Amino acid sequence: MRNLYLWLLFLFSLVILHTIVKSYKVPETENYQVYLFNGLGAVITLFTIKQWDFAHSGFPIYVSLLGFTLFLLIKFKLGKRS
Repeated sequence: MRNLYLWLLFLFSLVILHTIVKSYKVPETENYQVYLFNGLGAVITLFTIKQWDFAHSGFPIYVSLLGFTLFLLIKFKLGKRS
């Protein structure tokens, strides 16, 4: 079952890769607040977990890290060079 979760996270990473690249190259086309609240929502979800294993906590951890990474890329225009 763990392999299935890893496979799903990998597939989700492929889907979100376009958004990460776009947020890095053209951050003004994205809204940082969406990803900030997405990351915060995933952190709140982490507080509700009673059984800490990969199946229950892997995706919320992944989404929170992804949300905060995109927030930083967009808000502070880390990839944008003037």
